[in-house]
Amino acid sequence: MTALPAPVKRTDLPAPVKRTDLHAFGGSRSRRDVPVHAPESEAALVELVRALRQRNTSFAPLGTGLSFDGQGIPRGVALSTAKLQTLEVNAQDNLLRVGAGVRTGDAVAATLAHGLMLPVLPSCSEISLGGTASADTYSRMTPGYGRESASIRSIRLCTPDGVVHTCSRDENANLFYAALGGFGLVGVITELEYSLIPIGVHPAFATSAHGFDGASGCEHLIPQYRPP
Repeated sequence: MTALPAPVKRTDLPAPVKRTDLHAFGGSRSRRDVPVHAPESEAALVELVRALRQRNTSFAPLGTGLSFDGQGIPRGVALSTAKLQTLEVNAQDNLLRVGAGVRTGDAVAATLAHGLMLPVLPSCSEISLGGTASADTYSRMTPGYGRESASIRSIRLCTPDGVVHTCSRDENANLFYAALGGFGLVGVITELEYSLIPIGVHPAFATSAHGFDGASGCEHLIPQYRPP
């Protein structure tokens, strides 16, 4: 007789928090209890992803619940990145390293203390940076600095097989470009590194509107002509 393979031991899952109050910025709301896991570290998130994979259980990332439409409300299990709160400013190299759960307002406060700023900011301080990166957000700064992905140097991404990849334009580039603007479809962003711009100790922001006849006069939109 052929021996049967030993059963795979399943990793115990922590008890999720069931929430019915999940909603999107546009007004969409969940109509059922959504099991929400909120791992406190990247390692804990990886373990959770592997356990869910063992159970063939679908899951989706969850930020702060401020997506513009219903894609921010998971259909299966939700993996919240809210507790991934790494926040480090490298003022010498104009870099910011953050966990995916860090909110825009907290990042702004940390970088402003060094006279630095993210080139592209959404208009809400409560949005998580992992969430805005997954949507490749845009803002009033976009005509001069592009969408958010233009200022992201690298990310750490946990794919559904429970493997964490460091991704940039030079390393795992396919995953890098798929994740930025991918709405969580290729994995869970756990950490990001941004390039910052110097704005001095007394920053001010102004928006100007220009009218053009065709493309003439739009040279300021070309990257090399961006504001210093």
